[in-house]
Amino acid sequence: EIPDLPFLINKPELAEHLEFEWRAFLDLRRDRSTGFDLGRIPWSSIDRYAQRYRIDDLDEFERFARLISAMDDADREHHQQMIPPPQPPPK
Repeated sequence: EIPDLPFLINKPELAEHLEFEWRAFLDLRRDRSTGFDLGRIPWSSIDRYAQRYRIDDLDEFERFARLISAMDDADREHHQQMIPPPQPPPK
């Protein structure tokens, strides 16, 4: 028997009513610019995604955009924490 890995044991449960937003975030994060830093998901991409899935109500769109932006902020912060601090040059 294979023991459970720590990241599987601590995996949070996703509320069923947030599955669409989670899938949307996974799709939309591919639209980020990359380079020296991980860019934000462009607002235009969020808007286009909402149009594709017929999120027409302004309140629904605002909720959707806020959720995607919050997930994006948390994901970008996590990636920043994973970057090791610069080391001084050897003497």
